[in-house]
Amino acid sequence: MNFSPLIRNREYIAGCNPSMKYDGSMPASEWQKKARKELSSLIGIDEIESFLPVSTVVSESECELYKEIVIRIETERNFFTTATLRVPAGLSAKAPLAVYLVGKTEDLDAALKDEGSVSALALGRGMCFMALEQRNFNSCFAITNEISPEAFTRTTWCECFRSSMRSAMIGRSTVGDRVWDLMRTLDVVLANYCFIDADNISVIGYRGNGTTAYYAAAVDERISSIVVCSSVCSWNSSLTSFNQCSCHYVPNIVNSFNMGDIGGLIAPRRISVLAYEEDEYFPLEGVSESYEEMKKVYSALGADKACELDVLAGDAIFDAATFIAKL
Repeated sequence: MNFSPLIRNREYIAGCNPSMKYDGSMPASEWQKKARKELSSLIGIDEIESFLPVSTVVSESECELYKEIVIRIETERNFFTTATLRVPAGLSAKAPLAVYLVGKTEDLDAALKDEGSVSALALGRGMCFMALEQRNFNSCFAITNEISPEAFTRTTWCECFRSSMRSAMIGRSTVGDRVWDLMRTLDVVLANYCFIDADNISVIGYRGNGTTAYYAAAVDERISSIVVCSSVCSWNSSLTSFNQCSCHYVPNIVNSFNMGDIGGLIAPRRISVLAYEEDEYFPLEGVSESYEEMKKVYSALGADKACELDVLAGDAIFDAATFIAKL
């Protein structure tokens, strides 16, 4: 006799037969059109008011290696995010763009260091680089009178929890909101910076940031490749087995998709999934299960080589060199 809703929910999810699961019964490209429309609705971007993004250049600076442009972008009415764009010095032709989705403040600081950072490594390869701050972090996380700075701790999960619950109340999700911000930011940089190669846009992300990259590439075909780590894993191996941050959850998602099916929407564009043998929160078994699901769509489109799973030793870390090497 069970009195635990957590156990009952986990049983339900384990027994789900998602309506949009790819089973090969229709051409893969036709399935993608239907599934992409369904996913856009589920994550809530269809609920966001159509809005022409407004951007302001906050600052510009130059050094020997790059030019830096800090841009403030209004992605929806009365909500702003910040992007830091770096352009290799002496750029004379269109260049690929590597987008790094930023979480905590220390992630942003580490990304923008001049040596060994994801920014430095991308610039060293002749790429433009952009760090995009995500909702509930950095400039997009404001402590209001609802909670004092003294009361705030990581254990309260306040960065995402309050915002995620309110997004759910209006038919949206935090991951969908972050996808929207990335899409509108791409609108701005592609419209204003002609030196960016619109056919060569990569997005990289770790943990929750990787979840955003994964969903974004599934719905926005301008993204040509992604590299994600500690993000792609079957529902029951990760989200229903551990207390994950609320930003990973999308209402009703399991009734429509397995996690790997979402990756199938990226095909035939490139995806590199990084997995660690000792990752507690995104176990290798669940990562492999999702990888095999998305691989079915890649195979159907003749793009097997564009879908890669790289298993690394140890516990999960963000290693900039490993990410950039996959671009």
